[in-house]
Amino acid sequence: MVTHPNYAGGIILRRNQTDIVKEILSVTLENEVTKTQIVYRCNLSFEYARRLLDTLIQDRLIEAIEKDGKKTFKITKKGSSYLKSLKEAYEIRKWNYEAQ
Repeated sequence: MVTHPNYAGGIILRRNQTDIVKEILSVTLENEVTKTQIVYRCNLSFEYARRLLDTLIQDRLIEAIEKDGKKTFKITKKGSSYLKSLKEAYEIRKWNYEAQ
């Protein structure tokens, strides 16, 4: 049984940018996290993570917090709302995928 649209016969297909943004927002939902934690939890390169984080900050989906010379990231209200919408869209996509 296929449980996720990115799985096919036990092989994980490439993630698109929306999949990765959803993962980053989910990670930052739990609590404030560093870029290193995002890189490892989302399996990203540091350069790609930096570019996506800059975009997410610019779009006000996450915020950067400087504390004691350490930068962490946290989801915003707008980001939480966007994540909720993404999860709903993924559920619809999953149903459509399984119906085929």
